[in-house]
Amino acid sequence: MSTDNSEYYLTPEEVAKGLKVTVADVLEWVQQGKFGDVRRDGTKVMISLSSYQRFGSSMPPELMEKISLYMWEAMKATRPAVQRETCERVSASMAIVLERAERAVKLLETIHAAHEPQIDVIKGRSGLVAGFILYARVISLLYGILRLLRASVPAEAGILFRPLWEAILLADYFVMSETSKDNGEMIGRWFAGQAPPKHSKVIRYLHRKTNAPTETAEKLHGLYSEPIHHTYQTVMGSYRGYGMTGFDGEHTERLGFDYHTSSIMTDLIPIVSTFEQLLWAALLHFGICFATTWSILSEGERQALKEERDFYAMDELKRIEITLGKPR
Repeated sequence: MSTDNSEYYLTPEEVAKGLKVTVADVLEWVQQGKFGDVRRDGTKVMISLSSYQRFGSSMPPELMEKISLYMWEAMKATRPAVQRETCERVSASMAIVLERAERAVKLLETIHAAHEPQIDVIKGRSGLVAGFILYARVISLLYGILRLLRASVPAEAGILFRPLWEAILLADYFVMSETSKDNGEMIGRWFAGQAPPKHSKVIRYLHRKTNAPTETAEKLHGLYSEPIHHTYQTVMGSYRGYGMTGFDGEHTERLGFDYHTSSIMTDLIPIVSTFEQLLWAALLHFGICFATTWSILSEGERQALKEERDFYAMDELKRIEITLGKPR
């Protein structure tokens, strides 16, 4: 910086640093006459402080465009590193959370497999047998979702949510029908290979028997159905592109679709959260179907199921604190 008759003059480098642009940009604007008071000495250019301040404070379009461009470039340059760090951190946490979830699924499998020899799944035609058979599908779906989540394919994992939810409620329907001596013909049709009752009929029946609000069940059904429907928002969830709203408007850069695994690990967080809700439902309804209606479960099995149900009934942040061993 230099002075001349009490006026301060800045070098192009100083002006560029103050405006967050390049020296080339400043020299280009000098040539275009954007700065009113410029002093030249051969190839040396000096810009008066007052001209610099007027130009910067007025935020002309050319300045906004350049600042926006450099912010955009900086974001693109740092995004991979930030994304990589975030992915590594989320991946490590998700691995622990999913391992904890698998422990609960293994408990269901262990209890189910231990009692399978006592159930005549080949010749039995009761609602209780139907419910027991359906829980083999529930457990299989839980494992399938876990595998997909571990493979970082959250969209495909979400597609299994609705079949899992419907299998859980259908098991309730069959077991409750048996104990109430209802729907014998429908149970017989199911064993004969015909389609199960429609979900709406299952919901209405369970509502009559338990007085559970149908609105809640339908809302959950809608939530679990979203990944199945090929809406624009659902399909575009696998599209990756940069985006930034800057001084000069929104910038985008086409990167394309994730055809295999998700390139953004944070996609897993809401999917895992929903999966844990369904896991809790599976544990809860397994107990409703069998622990109270059949006397085949031991006290140890009942207690183990209760511990898992209580864990997944906790506030989500509390579960994370316990699972990861970190304070909130």
